[in-house]
Amino acid sequence: DIGAVNAIIRRDGKLLGYNTDYIGAISAIEDALR
Repeated sequence: DIGAVNAIIRRDGKLLGYNTDYIGAISAIEDALR
């Protein structure tokens, strides 16, 4: 958890925060390591 949010989604009456930059960076690193 990096504690930063750049996307907020409402689901079942609750707000959920995500950091899509983090997800994209990790995905790129994993792809490069394969």
